[in-house]
Amino acid sequence: MSDFDGLVNLVIESVPGIKTIGTVFTPNEVNSVAFKDELNKAAVKRGLKLIAAPASSATEVSDASLSLISNRIDAFTQISDNLTASSGSSILKAAYDAKVPYFGFISDQIKSGAIAVLARDYYIAGVDAGKQAMLIFNGKSPKDIPYQYVSKTSYLVNTDAMKYFGVKVPQKYIDQSK
Repeated sequence: MSDFDGLVNLVIESVPGIKTIGTVFTPNEVNSVAFKDELNKAAVKRGLKLIAAPASSATEVSDASLSLISNRIDAFTQISDNLTASSGSSILKAAYDAKVPYFGFISDQIKSGAIAVLARDYYIAGVDAGKQAMLIFNGKSPKDIPYQYVSKTSYLVNTDAMKYFGVKVPQKYIDQSK
């Protein structure tokens, strides 16, 4: 599960006066719908409106991105799912063409032009799983191990993208960026 509250906070602090965020989601991916719903909860808590545009195929991702721009979103806050991860370049292209700031949850998006991402890394997830496995190997029952999210969220910031979009990510996030 992504750090939806964290990304919404970063976006609010980076884009003063922001009111509306947008994301493309895939209605036939359960994880995508769940992530969209969680992003919406985080947005509503902070007084933002989320506009979510559905896409069911790679060819629809670009159109969904353009529909978000025509709905005048103030920033993309792109959730991760199988379709949008593999078609992310078309969302980024729409963002760059319209100069709509782009934030995300996948570390590779930083290299592709996102301003900032909050990523929960698969490597850290594996380390966490190994620690839980050791508890079981040492006799702890799995039913006694509470569910946990990945223990570390990585903050990544792209200063070139900040300049392009005219966005100032607060120094505290830049300092956490690796």
